Amino acid sequence: SIHGPLNLLQLEFLIKIIIVADNSYARYFTIINSLELQRDAILSPVVLTKFLPMYEQKAQTAINQAEEMYQNAQEELGRPEEDVVPYSVCRNAFKSVNKYLTGYLLQHGVDIHASMSLDALLNNCRQIDPKFNDLNLDPLYSTSEPEDVWMDMDVVKEYIDIASKTREMVGQS
Repeated sequence: SIHGPLNLLQLEFLIKIIIVADNSYARYFTIINSLELQRDAILSPVVLTKFLPMYEQKAQTAINQAEEMYQNAQEELGRPEEDVVPYSVCRNAFKSVNKYLTGYLLQHGVDIHASMSLDALLNNCRQIDPKFNDLNLDPLYSTSEPEDVWMDMDVVKEYIDIASKTREMVGQS
């Protein structure tokens, strides 16, 4: 047991144990935030280089997937209007928004669960940066059947606009 205040080496050791135990770099951010300390003051570069790549890789994968979906939606929309498959554009735009928000949160050390709704992702982003308060995802939540709504070209353009704005907010434009 440790008696008295922790020195930086003891604190670093305890944080390493927590990170290794649950394989979560996000736990590190939680600890840092609760202690109101900057990460560089606590963890050595060795620890950072061991665990940071895990989160960076997941974040980059999500952003890459978002970019691919966004590009697919843009390519489809770039076809002559009579050849555009609106469902494909909306589906790819919707999924890109989800992946952009996921990637952004992972970049900021937030644990992401597969069952998280788009609302939950957006609310987490808003806690990190208030600029996300300007992102309105309401048009993505339709009370009608998605297949019916996604056949309307006005809806298609709205979905693309939301995906573009999300992309810009997470720093991909």
